[in-house]
Amino acid sequence: MVELMNCPMMNKKIDLAYCVELQMMSSNEIKKTADEKEITEQMWNICRRCTKQECPTPDYIER
Repeated sequence: MVELMNCPMMNKKIDLAYCVELQMMSSNEIKKTADEKEITEQMWNICRRCTKQECPTPDYIER
């Protein structure tokens, strides 16, 4: 089972665990990896303002 959510920063469905990881990167709790080097500061600002920052819950559950 995969928990997915709509990510306004990436403009697509992403895994909820990746969402939490991106949130931690946006607040500098963990370092960005090579995969996130292409994300612009404007995109990080979208992540920081996302409602999922307060309560990351899945929008979809797929089997």
